[in-house]
Amino acid sequence: MDAAESSNYNEPKNLGDLTEHMIRRKALPSRIALQIWRALQITIWAVPALVMWLTPYRVGKPGMKAIGQLAAEPDYFLKKRALGDYRNIKPIFFNKSGKEVNGPLLDVWARHVKVTTNRIVYDLIRPFEFFPFLRIDFVDVLLPTDSPAQYQTIAGQWGDRPPIFHLSDEILKKGYHALREMGMPDGAWFVPVHARDGIFAPTVEHVYDYRNCAIANYGAAVDAIIARGGWCIRMGERETPPIPEGPSVINYPDTPFKSDWMDLFLCNQARFFLGNTSGLKMVSTISGVPCAAANMIPHDCVFGFLSSDISIPKLLRLEDGTIPRFAEIFASEISRYHDSREFMETGVILVENTPEQIRDLAIEMLDTLDGKALRTPEDEARQEAFRRLLTPRHHSYGTRSRIGTAFLREHAHLL
Repeated sequence: MDAAESSNYNEPKNLGDLTEHMIRRKALPSRIALQIWRALQITIWAVPALVMWLTPYRVGKPGMKAIGQLAAEPDYFLKKRALGDYRNIKPIFFNKSGKEVNGPLLDVWARHVKVTTNRIVYDLIRPFEFFPFLRIDFVDVLLPTDSPAQYQTIAGQWGDRPPIFHLSDEILKKGYHALREMGMPDGAWFVPVHARDGIFAPTVEHVYDYRNCAIANYGAAVDAIIARGGWCIRMGERETPPIPEGPSVINYPDTPFKSDWMDLFLCNQARFFLGNTSGLKMVSTISGVPCAAANMIPHDCVFGFLSSDISIPKLLRLEDGTIPRFAEIFASEISRYHDSREFMETGVILVENTPEQIRDLAIEMLDTLDGKALRTPEDEARQEAFRRLLTPRHHSYGTRSRIGTAFLREHAHLL
């Protein structure tokens, strides 16, 4: 890097303009109507709530339309319970059913707790959630407002214990049969490869498309995995852009085996998961499968949850063309933007990781799993310098995972 380019990286002029947090609220009449309706429900249900308080039953509403929430939130509860919390309660998980719900994942959780998606039962149970003494709260498990993600905390407390999440023998048998049908030989290992796109939830892309990235940039990593003897399985929805066809490559969304249960199987049985900022990788996380995550954004979510996870963030380019240091990002509200419009309104451009950076990430994960990762004292110093940028306001605070070694070497001037 020449002096001019280094100066361009190190002298951001507009970062201070980005620290004003943009809060979007519902229109005042809507908020008033909602509060009136909620107060009416609380009044009507106060006596039943007091009666229920005398029983061991408690209610929780995990997210069911996003697979990341449906994976993490029940897993968080079950791990908390296994570690001694929620000892004397009988939980009831409820939510509305919909086409987005991953039924087989819901079935796994139903082996541990009572789960209902019946609409009538939903309408009867939901008012109990307004009473804190009856509610199992999932709000801060993944996306708290101003604190570490509670899943980060429970992952640290859980440590290296075996996962609670397990697939049935039937799904495992069906899954390995499907792999053979798709051409993978018995005994081969594989890596699911996922790059978030706008196909799964197009109606909210204007909010979340900052998390998207190009699958084409994962090609060099795919080649590196195959060179080490693995197979790569493209994950995603039908019609999602494929990985270039070749030996040891399966574009799974284009096959007749694409299904909710097979999604779970692939994430659960992988050697590791190669992905980005998407909820699908949480299925690997709850399975104890390491994740190599590129293009992570926002920065307060850059780290994974498992000690074996490795990730690298997108870079940022400001309106004046400068790329800010990581310390300046983490010290500002930009590190906690969770809406594409926030980046757009402040003129911030997101810079995707290069094919070489994602390849190096995949190689580091393979080397780590093979027990031959080479990290110098300088590498560890950079790792700790990056980790120290986290504060208790950031979702990843308290993480045990790592940032890619090669990425930090390349961008040591941004530390």
